[in-house]
Amino acid sequence: MPSPLVSDLRLQRSLLRRFAAKGLLLLVLFLTLDRLAGWVFLRGLDRYYGMDVPAQVLCVGHSHLVLGVDKIALERELGVPVAKFAVEGANTSDRLMMIRYYFKRQPDSVRAVVYGVDAHAFTGAGLSSSSYRLLFPFIADPDVRGYIRRYCPSRTEYLLRRVLCTPRYTELTLSLAVRGYLKKWTNYKFGKVNVEVLRRQIEQGNFRRISFDEDNVRQFNLMAEFVTTRGARLLLAYIPTIDVFNRAEPAKFQRSISIFSGLASTNSNIVYLDYNTPLEARHDLFRDRVHLNREGQKELTARLATDLKRVLDDPALVRREQAHGRAN
Repeated sequence: MPSPLVSDLRLQRSLLRRFAAKGLLLLVLFLTLDRLAGWVFLRGLDRYYGMDVPAQVLCVGHSHLVLGVDKIALERELGVPVAKFAVEGANTSDRLMMIRYYFKRQPDSVRAVVYGVDAHAFTGAGLSSSSYRLLFPFIADPDVRGYIRRYCPSRTEYLLRRVLCTPRYTELTLSLAVRGYLKKWTNYKFGKVNVEVLRRQIEQGNFRRISFDEDNVRQFNLMAEFVTTRGARLLLAYIPTIDVFNRAEPAKFQRSISIFSGLASTNSNIVYLDYNTPLEARHDLFRDRVHLNREGQKELTARLATDLKRVLDDPALVRREQAHGRAN
């Protein structure tokens, strides 16, 4: 007959084994649910951004383009699938990665890339320094993973989202995933800018200054090269900003414009679409100094649809696509 000490040890070992088995079961269950939730969220996000279909037009930008372009109206006017890979806070570097990722997912479909620009396209300050987090849902892709590792300052943050799926999503990306399942691509704001208040703010120096960060310029040029060497036309679409704001730093403003127009003048695959000049003085179209309201979105989308029809019908574009197809 075993001694009481031996019996106690056996009982403790049995309890530990049961505890370990239950812990392992809970861990497996947690990881399974995490993977399942991540798969569901990613499918919704893919649908919202338009990655689940081979779009002929890809719109890329940050909040200016989010509120400035109506994806559904654009598709209706063009009669072709349109992807709108745009999210508030995305900087120049993020947008290059977004374009690379979309072309990787849909390598042969994109005929035109609409890239939202404005006078602050090269300004370093003003956008989130943690905007790389917008790409966490796509971390399974090796290129996106490398991009995030380069910009993520915290190894713990990176490893957590590398291992687990659900922490990759913020409140914003979760809401976009839900909108993808609901097929709700409308995105606009009502209201009109108070021009007098805006004028006083600018007089007091309370506005975002234009600057030309070298890395942003480099990323922008890399983006232009990437798009144009893949058989697609690049459309630099100036999403209007209100004239009162544009006149705050006129010399810098004109320098930005000259970069866009100059690039288009030296490359036949690049088109500069100046929507600012005809719309900047129409104050009723603006929600604030840099964002359009619903009426502004309708006006801009109609103009963009007209220009895109001309670009997509261009025989030269068809010839480039054929040549690109043979090269591949």
